[in-house]
Amino acid sequence: MIGSIYQSMISAFRNAGQKLEQVAYNANPETATGSLDQSIIAAKLAEHQAEASAAVYKKADEMEDQLLDILA
Repeated sequence: MIGSIYQSMISAFRNAGQKLEQVAYNANPETATGSLDQSIIAAKLAEHQAEASAAVYKKADEMEDQLLDILA
């Protein structure tokens, strides 16, 4: 039971990480259109989204380690 709950949570974190990566990709200033200000904003957004994605993946890895400890 606890294993399936953890697996669901880990999956949710990994899915969130993928979505954040997609947002960061879409906000890439090299692909942004519009003014210079919009490009600068897009660059900052991409930077923050990449950091958020890394944090989410790290949390998923931590939860996976906890699950392995629980199941051991």
